[in-house]
Amino acid sequence: RLPIRRFAARALAAVASFVGLNCAKAPPGRYALEVDPGARLRTEYVRDRVSRRWAYREFEVRVDTTRALPEPLRHPDHGDALSIQLFKPGSAQTGGLRSIVPRIDDRYRVWSGADMIGRPDVEGRVGYGVAVKWYRDGAETRYEPMEVFPLPPVGDAEPEEWSPWFSAATLRPGAFGWWAEVHGTPVDSIPKPDLPFELRWRTMLTDVAGLVP
Repeated sequence: RLPIRRFAARALAAVASFVGLNCAKAPPGRYALEVDPGARLRTEYVRDRVSRRWAYREFEVRVDTTRALPEPLRHPDHGDALSIQLFKPGSAQTGGLRSIVPRIDDRYRVWSGADMIGRPDVEGRVGYGVAVKWYRDGAETRYEPMEVFPLPPVGDAEPEEWSPWFSAATLRPGAFGWWAEVHGTPVDSIPKPDLPFELRWRTMLTDVAGLVP
């Protein structure tokens, strides 16, 4: 009986060690990366551990109505005078802005959008950049410094609860400010605008992985 008891004790210790090891490796926070079981490719998305629904991010950008902006914001020949970039490690893409036309909320112009989230969002390695350019007939386009907003990890963010509004952490000058941000070049010392853009975000949940409603 003694050998049996020793074997059982060792087995329990091994199980406890295995469980502890896996718990130690489990990523912190409410959200976890999981493979979409309905997809042909093994694509990872972020899932809420509580509801078991898939997560995406909504964001809003606002600026005081007294800040001068190009009019109209969508030029028929040159495109949009305001753009939002989504930064991930080593890349930049157009952020999921829903409309170039803002709503007026009290004394602010407000733009809204949404994007899927993935591993960089869990790790806190994403951000947004807001850029304004002025098209001038017969003259060179003028670029305002891009205002860059790094985002924290999604962590334990409660779904549908907005973060506080916050201003940009860095400014990137020129037409290729997005390139400088992607490549992590040193940040120049640039005076902040008197009326800066502000951003806030929240996680939202959906039943379909990889789809922003």
